[in-house]
Amino acid sequence: MTEKQVLIDSFKKNSREVIKVCLQAWKGNRYVDLRSWLLPDEPGDGAERPTPKGLTLHVELLPRLIEALRKADEVVSGGSGEGKGQ
Repeated sequence: MTEKQVLIDSFKKNSREVIKVCLQAWKGNRYVDLRSWLLPDEPGDGAERPTPKGLTLHVELLPRLIEALRKADEVVSGGSGEGKGQ
């Protein structure tokens, strides 16, 4: 899908998957992509493969996503906030 993709970060989700955070360009627009990737079953079995499990947002929405994740972290950590839909 991408004209250009830059890996920002990745972290292990479980023994079979990693989460990758990428910036990508498509038809002159910039997007952030958070996606689950399958790891090869055995070393040398090939490359990681993207799954349909993920989220692609225009970069304009990135600050709003970060705000929502901070709120979720506060709720999980026992801080203030009850989770408000907007």
